[in-house]
Amino acid sequence: CPERHRADTWRLLLRYMPSNADRRDAMMVRLRGEYADAVLKYFECYDEATASLYDRTMFNQIAVDLPRTNPSMKLFQLPDTQRMLHRILYVWGIRHPGTGYVQGINDLVTPFIFVFLQEATGGSRDDIVSGKVMESVSRELLRQVEADSYHCLTNMLDNAQDNYVMDSKGIQEKVFVLKRIIERLDTKLYAHLEAM
Repeated sequence: CPERHRADTWRLLLRYMPSNADRRDAMMVRLRGEYADAVLKYFECYDEATASLYDRTMFNQIAVDLPRTNPSMKLFQLPDTQRMLHRILYVWGIRHPGTGYVQGINDLVTPFIFVFLQEATGGSRDDIVSGKVMESVSRELLRQVEADSYHCLTNMLDNAQDNYVMDSKGIQEKVFVLKRIIERLDTKLYAHLEAM
């Protein structure tokens, strides 16, 4: 995908941005506003003293994982970026109580932040990786990058959420389907795998 279309391609493929161009602007404003409201409701009002054990544990686990997020890219080690990640991941976890936040989701959101920052700033790959773009990007553009990253992560994980639950039910179902396919297509391979 050409670089200039990459951000919109993600938005379209993940069904965050409507394919109908006439509805895009209004829908994007509404969804970005919904995310901003969720940040105020869940993250900005977070109080460790009154939070449930579940919420405290999740909030703190995200804080522990933030420095581990893409450590080779300075962008993701900057305080502003880590605060953005914390908001995205905490709001996502609160809104998905069936799974909550689990380690690894932090790494799934980083490509979205990278691509949307690149689109918003026109920055080079090196300026994004080094975090240099954070020196000049407006707060408004950062809020859009954050909201778009949250919604794309949400839509992506909504299709894969069963893979992140404690009992791994989603993965077990996929392995079962794969087993049946191999059994039909290659009985010799199937017999070998079953014997292991």
